[in-house]
Amino acid sequence: MKDSGMKEMMEHFYHKMRAKRNILFRAFLINYILVFLVWLCSLMPWYQNLLMHFMPMSGPQIQMYLMEIFGLWKIAGVVLFLVPALATWWEMHSFSKKEM
Repeated sequence: MKDSGMKEMMEHFYHKMRAKRNILFRAFLINYILVFLVWLCSLMPWYQNLLMHFMPMSGPQIQMYLMEIFGLWKIAGVVLFLVPALATWWEMHSFSKKEM
């Protein structure tokens, strides 16, 4: 009787980990899609002109500033979403090996 309760608990844990992993991977993909779309907008000439109107910088300075922001945004996406998703996958993988 105790064994079936333990098995149910382990299955529940496995399903929670799987849901967490799926949410983190989806968040990572959505983050990169947003980075790509914002990057495409930044290539438009009207976008740079708009930024030059509000910021006292030249065009090349604004372009360098934007590239640094996009780089940091991508790194943050990896650290916040991909690394925890991979750690969750690894935990699930080791969990399924122990169960066998």
